[in-house]
Amino acid sequence: MATVVIGIAGEKRAGKGTFVNMLARLHPVEVASSHRILAETAKALGLQETRKNLMLVSNTLKDIYGPDTLSGAMYKKISGLSGKVKIYDCIRWESDLKTVQLFPHNLLVYITAESEVRFERSRLLALEKKEEPLTYKEFCDQDQMPTERQISEIGQQSSFYRIQNNRTALSFHIEVANFYNLKVRPILEGHITGNP
Repeated sequence: MATVVIGIAGEKRAGKGTFVNMLARLHPVEVASSHRILAETAKALGLQETRKNLMLVSNTLKDIYGPDTLSGAMYKKISGLSGKVKIYDCIRWESDLKTVQLFPHNLLVYITAESEVRFERSRLLALEKKEEPLTYKEFCDQDQMPTERQISEIGQQSSFYRIQNNRTALSFHIEVANFYNLKVRPILEGHITGNP
């Protein structure tokens, strides 16, 4: 059975985590998360794990150590995973894309949703956590942060399998199942050699 690395790109609250959870119901997955690397770094520096601080850590690492620093760390994390389905969460930069493409069997998924839908998800999550929700303007302003700006451009590339997540959980689940059956399963079963 072959191993496949799936790189996920998507704006905040588009459904990347839900995608991973749904895919894990179809086949066991292991996840390497750039968010986790940044959160651990922020914690070691005594910073709170806020979106703003994680963006600051990301940009600082890129400025000091070069644009491929986080991608290199992710390559090492993914290479160390033993599962057959490995997830690279989340592609934000061109260097992330190139890192995923270093693996012989790789797939790229772009999960997106309209900004109004993503904002409502963000608002509901904040209320659930008993936090003050962002205004729609603040939410949209975050989409313009350096770590967020390239996501849409990268996701528009033809090499990405695109999933629009504006509708119901059931329709999203069907999209994830289609992706698994059309793209992942043939690699795992050895029906596709090389890079699909």
